[in-house]
Amino acid sequence: MKDKVTKPTAMAQGRVAHMIEWQSWGKPSAGPEGGAGRSNLNRERERRLENDAYSDLSDGEKEARMAA
Repeated sequence: MKDKVTKPTAMAQGRVAHMIEWQSWGKPSAGPEGGAGRSNLNRERERRLENDAYSDLSDGEKEARMAA
C-alpha cells in the first residue's frame, strides 16, 4: 500500500515538471549564483502574464500542456 500512496504516477510527474517549467521555479534567482537576475516586481509581472495566458486556453489545450 505504501508504494501506491507515496510514488507519484507518471501523469502526476508530468504535471509537476510542467508546473516547475511554467512557473520558472528551476531558474536561479538574483544573487551571487543568479547573476544579475531580475527584480521581484518584474518576475511577478511576467508570472501574472503567463497565468493570464494559461487561463485563456481551452480545456483541451490545458490538458495537452499537462500531458506534455
